Amino acid sequence: MRAGCGCRAWPRRREKTLTAEARSVYTAYARGVNYYLETHRGRLPLEFTLLNYQPRPWRVRDTILAGLHMYRTLTTSWEGEIRKQHMLDKGDAQKVGFLFPARTADERRSVIERVGYIGSAHGQR
Repeated sequence: MRAGCGCRAWPRRREKTLTAEARSVYTAYARGVNYYLETHRGRLPLEFTLLNYQPRPWRVRDTILAGLHMYRTLTTSWEGEIRKQHMLDKGDAQKVGFLFPARTADERRSVIERVGYIGSAHGQR
């Protein structure tokens, strides 16, 4: 991973903001991965042996990173979504509502919850 990409800090920040319910699900998933790793030591797929790789215990943030990787590889809008999130993190919710107009009812509800209106680009206040 390239330097400065936030690949270590970002999942830590996201992990801290998980709801109790989400944390419970992510923790259960990590427990399941770790159970598999422990019960299959010496019998992991061939790639592990060829690379002489012993995986460390799986953490909640590993699941967050795996989800981000899947999102990045399975969508074409991830860069804009990350820009939107950075702007929202800085408190620029009104700019986000204007620069990234909602495309679906769910997005529109999300913008209204954050900003209080859909944005002047939609002619509504």
